[in-house]
Amino acid sequence: MADKIRKLGENGVEIGNHSHSHPDMKKLSSEGLEVELKISEEIFNKELGYATKIFAYPGGKYNNKAIEALKNNGYELAFTIDEGTVVKGEDPLKLKRIGIGGNISMFEFRITLTRAFNWYQFFRKLFKQ
Repeated sequence: MADKIRKLGENGVEIGNHSHSHPDMKKLSSEGLEVELKISEEIFNKELGYATKIFAYPGGKYNNKAIEALKNNGYELAFTIDEGTVVKGEDPLKLKRIGIGGNISMFEFRITLTRAFNWYQFFRKLFKQ
């Protein structure tokens, strides 16, 4: 598996951390958060030769304690599962994402790749009610 991940990195894919045991980050103590990050960083270093400073919260679950743990460990970016586009000036440790499911139309896919996504989501929700 590490060979495949290394190959992705060699081809320009940025590999990020996702924790060691995929816990609910909101339920961990400060010490538990540190352990999760340290173990996964050691694995990154051993298998890939570096420790990334990009993170995706397992299940999208995070709180201020998790954000502080990432800051203390030098992380620069972290992804939530909060839906939306990233706007200049937002906290880089609380970046939103856009989910793309298998049943999305080409029109919706194109919209999600533009700044019109937030507008589209607003109206889609408005008319579903």
